Amino acid sequence: MKKKIPLPIQLNIYRIVQELLANALKHAEATSILLQCSQSDDRFMITIEDNGKGFDTGIEHTKSMGLRNLKNRVNYLKGKMEVSSDPQGTTINIELKIDGE
Repeated sequence: MKKKIPLPIQLNIYRIVQELLANALKHAEATSILLQCSQSDDRFMITIEDNGKGFDTGIEHTKSMGLRNLKNRVNYLKGKMEVSSDPQGTTINIELKIDGE
Protein backbone atom coordinates (compact mmCIF):
# COMPACT_ATOMS: atom_id res chain seq x y z
CA MET A 1 0.00 0.00 0.00
CA LYS A 2 1.16 3.48 -0.74
CA LYS A 3 2.20 5.43 2.31
CA LYS A 4 1.29 8.91 1.13
CA ILE A 5 -2.48 8.71 1.29
CA PRO A 6 -3.72 12.13 2.45
CA LEU A 7 -4.34 12.25 6.20
CA PRO A 8 -8.10 12.99 5.99
CA ILE A 9 -8.54 9.92 3.77
CA GLN A 10 -6.42 7.81 6.12
CA LEU A 11 -8.62 8.89 9.02
CA ASN A 12 -11.80 8.02 7.12
CA ILE A 13 -10.42 4.59 6.21
CA TYR A 14 -9.50 4.01 9.86
CA ARG A 15 -12.99 5.01 11.02
CA ILE A 16 -14.64 2.78 8.40
CA VAL A 17 -12.58 -0.23 9.50
CA GLN A 18 -13.23 0.60 13.16
CA GLU A 19 -17.00 0.71 12.56
CA LEU A 20 -16.97 -2.53 10.53
CA LEU A 21 -15.15 -4.38 13.31
CA ALA A 22 -17.36 -2.90 16.04
CA ASN A 23 -20.53 -3.91 14.17
CA ALA A 24 -19.28 -7.47 13.65
CA LEU A 25 -18.46 -7.85 17.33
CA LYS A 26 -21.33 -5.96 18.94
CA HIS A 27 -24.33 -6.52 16.68
CA ALA A 28 -23.51 -9.69 14.75
CA GLU A 29 -21.94 -11.39 17.77
CA ALA A 30 -19.37 -12.90 15.40
CA THR A 31 -16.76 -15.34 16.67
CA SER A 32 -14.70 -15.23 13.47
CA ILE A 33 -13.88 -12.12 11.41
CA LEU A 34 -11.76 -11.80 8.28
CA LEU A 35 -10.69 -8.25 7.36
CA GLN A 36 -8.72 -7.50 4.19
CA CYS A 37 -7.47 -4.16 2.87
CA SER A 38 -5.76 -3.63 -0.45
CA GLN A 39 -4.88 -0.81 -2.80
CA SER A 40 -4.71 -0.49 -6.56
CA ASP A 41 -3.80 2.87 -8.10
CA ASP A 42 -6.42 5.34 -6.86
CA ARG A 43 -8.69 2.68 -5.30
CA PHE A 44 -8.63 1.33 -1.74
CA MET A 45 -10.60 -1.85 -1.09
CA ILE A 46 -11.89 -3.14 2.23
CA THR A 47 -13.56 -6.52 2.68
CA ILE A 48 -14.89 -7.88 5.94
CA GLU A 49 -16.52 -11.27 6.45
CA ASP A 50 -17.95 -12.61 9.69
CA ASN A 51 -19.84 -15.65 10.93
CA GLY A 52 -22.33 -13.61 12.95
CA LYS A 53 -26.11 -13.74 12.99
CA GLY A 54 -26.54 -11.42 9.98
CA PHE A 55 -29.33 -8.94 9.35
CA ASP A 56 -31.98 -8.14 6.76
CA THR A 57 -30.28 -5.94 4.17
CA GLY A 58 -33.66 -5.02 2.66
CA ILE A 59 -34.75 -3.11 5.77
CA GLU A 60 -33.58 0.47 6.15
CA HIS A 61 -31.94 0.54 9.59
CA THR A 62 -33.07 3.98 10.71
CA LYS A 63 -31.78 3.44 14.24
CA SER A 64 -28.41 2.15 13.05
CA MET A 65 -26.09 5.14 13.29
CA GLY A 66 -23.13 2.87 12.58
CA LEU A 67 -24.42 1.71 9.20
CA ARG A 68 -25.49 5.25 8.32
CA ASN A 69 -22.03 6.59 9.28
CA LEU A 70 -20.39 3.90 7.14
CA LYS A 71 -22.48 4.89 4.12
CA ASN A 72 -21.71 8.58 4.67
CA ARG A 73 -17.96 7.96 4.90
CA VAL A 74 -17.99 5.76 1.79
CA ASN A 75 -19.99 8.37 -0.12
CA TYR A 76 -17.60 11.11 1.04
CA LEU A 77 -14.72 9.19 -0.54
CA LYS A 78 -16.76 8.65 -3.73
CA GLY A 79 -16.84 4.95 -3.05
CA LYS A 80 -19.30 2.12 -3.17
CA MET A 81 -20.39 -0.43 -0.61
CA GLU A 82 -21.94 -3.85 -1.17
CA VAL A 83 -23.52 -5.74 1.71
CA SER A 84 -24.48 -9.40 1.71
CA SER A 85 -25.95 -10.90 4.85
CA ASP A 86 -27.78 -14.03 5.98
CA PRO A 87 -28.14 -15.94 9.26
CA GLN A 88 -24.70 -17.52 8.71
CA GLY A 89 -22.84 -14.21 8.48
CA THR A 90 -22.20 -10.95 6.68
CA THR A 91 -19.82 -9.85 3.94
CA ILE A 92 -19.21 -6.18 3.21
CA ASN A 93 -17.11 -5.02 0.26
CA ILE A 94 -16.09 -1.38 0.08
CA GLU A 95 -14.21 0.32 -2.73
CA LEU A 96 -12.99 3.87 -2.06
CA LYS A 97 -11.52 6.46 -4.38
CA ILE A 98 -8.32 7.88 -2.93
CA ASP A 99 -6.08 10.61 -4.25
CA GLY A 100 -2.44 10.56 -3.27
CA GLU A 101 0.91 9.11 -4.08
